[in-house]
Order: sequence, then structure tokens, then C-alpha cells
Amino acid sequence: QDIRNRWQQPGDITNVPLLSDNAIVNGTSSSSRFITSTDYLALNNARIGYTFTDRFLDSTGLSGLSFWVSGDNLFIETARKGFNPAIREFGNSARRIYAPATTITLGVRAKF
Repeated sequence: QDIRNRWQQPGDITNVPLLSDNAIVNGTSSSSRFITSTDYLALNNARIGYTFTDRFLDSTGLSGLSFWVSGDNLFIETARKGFNPAIREFGNSARRIYAPATTITLGVRAKF
């Protein structure tokens, strides 16, 4: 998200340089500007479910029934928005690495 505040035209005041793909010499070179705190808070995995009791299932013909929902990579809060410190970086603006996708899974288990 830092790129939204990049320098774009004369008179712009920002600490984020011009977006350049080697059009400017050293435009994508390594810089200490990208040194950032790697402290973060993340919710990587969570699962919640419910198993019905035998008393509830007596009249259904089932011997067991459970439902659940689970999620992976649900939340991350970092010093820099859009930056995942768990993903390796080289210290420059070249980024060809994708952050892990958020995945939600629903499940049902029925025993007859």
C-alpha cells in the first residue's frame, strides 16, 4: 500500500520514491528504506465445530453428526500494510512472491 503515496510528479512531497522498472538508474536497487519491523500478529489457522449428542440423533438414524468450519491465513497485522514478514524479501522493490491465500473450508461428518 505504500506505493499509493509514491512520488509521481514535480512538487510531490513523499518519502516513497518514483515507481520505476529500471527506467531510472538504481531505481530498483537495494535500500535501507525498506528495513521494517518484522513484529506482526497473525491468525494462521482456526477451526470451530459442533458435534450433535446421541440424544439428539436417536430419532434420525444417524450414530454421529458433526459440522465444522476452518480457515487458514485469516488475518495479519504488520507495521506495513500489505507486507507479510513471513515471506522472504530481498530488500528492494522487486516483488515476485505471492502471500498465502486465505482459505475457508466447511465440513460435515455423518455416521450411519
